[in-house]
Amino acid sequence: MTAGNGNGSKKKLLILADAGKKAGSGHMMRCRTIAGELEQAGVLSELVLLGENGADSWLEEGHDAAPYGAVLLDSYLTSYGAMAGLAKMTKLICMDDTLPYRYPADMIINYNIYAQEMPYTDVYTDGEKLLLGSRYVPLRPAFRQRKESAERFADGSHIKNILLSTGGTDPVRAGDMMLEMVPELSRIFEAEGREVPEYILLLGAFHPAAEELREKAAALPGVSVIQNTEDMAGLMAKCDLAVSAAGSTLWELCAMGVPVITYVLADNQIRNSMAFTDRRLTLYAGDARLKSGFKKGLADAFAVCASMEPEDLARWSVRLKDLNDGMGAVRIAGVIAKEYFS
Repeated sequence: MTAGNGNGSKKKLLILADAGKKAGSGHMMRCRTIAGELEQAGVLSELVLLGENGADSWLEEGHDAAPYGAVLLDSYLTSYGAMAGLAKMTKLICMDDTLPYRYPADMIINYNIYAQEMPYTDVYTDGEKLLLGSRYVPLRPAFRQRKESAERFADGSHIKNILLSTGGTDPVRAGDMMLEMVPELSRIFEAEGREVPEYILLLGAFHPAAEELREKAAALPGVSVIQNTEDMAGLMAKCDLAVSAAGSTLWELCAMGVPVITYVLADNQIRNSMAFTDRRLTLYAGDARLKSGFKKGLADAFAVCASMEPEDLARWSVRLKDLNDGMGAVRIAGVIAKEYFS
């Protein structure tokens, strides 16, 4: 998508978001969610999906952000120089996770659970607007609408369906490792006298080996494969446990009250995974880039889950649902509308 420079652009928010095989789909999805809430608030937006060089390439192609009321940048791939260029054109809003340096931005959004513990107020001292913490998690409307109805284990049942999520692109082939572990994971449940669960392997839209994984899954009993589902909330509602990287999907699972075993695919997920684990909100399987360690960590986490009683699983589920109220995107849109478009 490319941005237009029509006469009405000053009334629009320009959104620049990473997307593709390298960046996955998380940036795109959360930006679309914010754009939807902005529309409800009367603010139009224009979404541009960036390539592997982030906004650098977009600017090099001669595009101009000056005609827009503000620009929301959700990109790990954009250089500081490109950010500074955007900030000279219009007000810059940056999505952030790790506070790598001081962005040349007017507003910073970091909705991670640890965001308020980071030294943002020491770094940003010129009146920048800081939207920090889980109050600003931009959950899609489907999760907000269904989170209160997601009750688990109330009937005394145990884990029956397990979601194995690979992330948008699965750069380390975590899906292969999880499929290899399925027989051992099932034996763990059997050893606890539990019913052997069924597994759903969830592949992102940009997964490079989807057909290969479908073939592997077909050889395993009780394993199905879904790719790029349009009804993620509905899929999660059917699951009693999930294995997920500590990215956007983790917050969606929390909203649905699905107990989660997290793992790490990239450096920017480490702090989030540790923050959830340290707060006893999730179990941690390890860094999937360390293949043998990840498999052992996954088996250990499954052993904990298999040993838990339904009432313990139910309490875990409620704690996750209580992390946020699902109104984060509404709050973000409200602040943007007030600051730049009122």
